[in-house]
Amino acid sequence: MIGEGFVRHEGLEENSKTVSEHYKRFQENASFYHLSGDPELTPRDFERYQKSQERIQKEIPAFIIQGLKHGDLSARLGMIEVLAQVPEDQQEEIRKKILPTIKEVLDLRRFDNEFLHLLHKTLKLFPLISEQDRVFLINQVFISGSSEARKAVLKYVDKISEPDRAKILNQAFEDKDREVRLAAESIDRPLHNQGGIKWKNQISFIGDKQIMKASKSDQPRLIEQALKDGDMNVRLAAAKCIDKIPKSYRFKLLEQALEDDEVEIRLLATRYIYSVSEKERILLIEQALKGKKITGFSLKNIIGLIEYIQDSQQRKHLIQIRFEQEQRWKTLAKFIPLYTDVQHPFFHKAFSKTGSGTTLLDKVPGTELSLRERVIIRHIDVGPYQEWKRVYEDVEFWKKQGFEYVPIEPIVKASLNPKTYRVDVATRVLQGPPSEIWEMLSGLYAQCIYDQREKIKKALESLGVVHGHTHDNNFIVYFDRDEQGEPILDKPPRVYVIDFDQAVSLGK
Repeated sequence: MIGEGFVRHEGLEENSKTVSEHYKRFQENASFYHLSGDPELTPRDFERYQKSQERIQKEIPAFIIQGLKHGDLSARLGMIEVLAQVPEDQQEEIRKKILPTIKEVLDLRRFDNEFLHLLHKTLKLFPLISEQDRVFLINQVFISGSSEARKAVLKYVDKISEPDRAKILNQAFEDKDREVRLAAESIDRPLHNQGGIKWKNQISFIGDKQIMKASKSDQPRLIEQALKDGDMNVRLAAAKCIDKIPKSYRFKLLEQALEDDEVEIRLLATRYIYSVSEKERILLIEQALKGKKITGFSLKNIIGLIEYIQDSQQRKHLIQIRFEQEQRWKTLAKFIPLYTDVQHPFFHKAFSKTGSGTTLLDKVPGTELSLRERVIIRHIDVGPYQEWKRVYEDVEFWKKQGFEYVPIEPIVKASLNPKTYRVDVATRVLQGPPSEIWEMLSGLYAQCIYDQREKIKKALESLGVVHGHTHDNNFIVYFDRDEQGEPILDKPPRVYVIDFDQAVSLGK
């Protein structure tokens, strides 16, 4: 799974005499956790993982209590979030610390990203405080002056009674920040802001109606003639009609439109390629990729069509037409943003990130081994870690969702850190770019990647987990590897969601 020095030397018996049902279940589902290009997972890998979970489970209650006494402000907020895991006879004492800790956050009077992170953690404690304290908290946030904070706190006005709720919303309706006003409107009057502003496409091209009024037998001939016209508007009108005539005529007309001198007409033609047979689609995509006229958004459209070709050998052929482009894609498919600014060898190095921490690893002391681009350590609160662990282990759930793998950042092992009062999670580095970067620089399999992202988001929601920040940078595109470790581009990639440092259960 990872380097020998990190994986194999855990102080475990070489041959375990018994293997629990838990291990057997993991062994049965090993393929769901295996990353293409990595060695096969072994019972030893799962044993290491399970033993780290058992240690954490045993130590959690005392760890929470100590964290509340000695942790920094962010750690204490995280511990309050999981106070239900402390013995009941000690919970009342902890509850007394909730409001003072919340006030401590508000008294910071800061408006940087770190403050906003603390504020969001504070808001998650709403169910644990009285309604009177909730009203106090919301009012304090509206005094703070941060528009982001005011917008965030409006999500919780439904947890206070109507008189106070109305007062706060009326205040929000008059807020100087438009985003805050819109947030208030969407809560109080949802029918007034469904989907925001609705834009209507009122573009029409002179001539298309005349073409479509002709008999069906004459329409293809008229479009062909119009595509040769010297007037760009006439050609554009003709191109707009191509997908409205019988399929048997479209191929020849699209060939013609793809060679037009006007970029707008070529762009329109690329949008209609989907409407012909797969055989014709392949020929049109090949024509576009071999030519020099298809660039920019038109090229993006052409590349986007490749994923709809069912024959993998034909997909491979189309991808390889532009050799330099294919090589750029392969390089991009192995891109890992974490190491962009770290070139020289090192042992471990902190990675800057608001709200939580990440440690990059490289050289293993005393060995020739390196964990660079293979393992990192994330430092996160107990609550988010437990949600991450829960969705990572539920392989049966992911099977039911139609996945052939677990689309969650892989956990290697974890331990409680008594210095920071957070969980140190060793996790496998996914060697691939964020989906946002891949779609911006490539576009190959863009729809497939989007569909997987949305599927993962909905699945997490159905599991009762709010990830916290499922933006496109937290979805990694991962291609299968060949025997040389090179990405296989003719097969659609997997998508994984990473970075669970703000995850929370909807039931909390």
